[in-house]
Amino acid sequence: MFIEDWHSFYEQAESLYKNDPLKTRYVFKYIHKSGKLVLKVTDDRVCLQYQTDQQSDVKKVEKLNNLFFGLMAKGIEESDEPAVDADAEMAEASQAAEPVSNHVASNSHTRRAATQPQPPKQRSTKPRRARA
Repeated sequence: MFIEDWHSFYEQAESLYKNDPLKTRYVFKYIHKSGKLVLKVTDDRVCLQYQTDQQSDVKKVEKLNNLFFGLMAKGIEESDEPAVDADAEMAEASQAAEPVSNHVASNSHTRRAATQPQPPKQRSTKPRRARA
């Protein structure tokens, strides 16, 4: 069944997953011809669907993805605990992360190894066997 209200779809999808995490699956697809994005959450007994053609709803889809990634990463035993705010966690991680370019530049051994030319590989002088 298609649900028109995003908030209702989000809450029902979360509830459906928490009730039976091993059987619940989440699928989304983009239909290019009509320009619609269709989200589906099902456990083979209940099928929840939401569709949109608004680009502004992409953030909502990202929020739902983060919810499911968080729930699936926790595992079955921990899924009864309240979900962590994925947006806040991502912001903290991006602030704490060191840029990769700083790490590579500070490692002089890596820098030298990358700039020095490598000698060509030597071919074996043994004759090849004929395959049967």
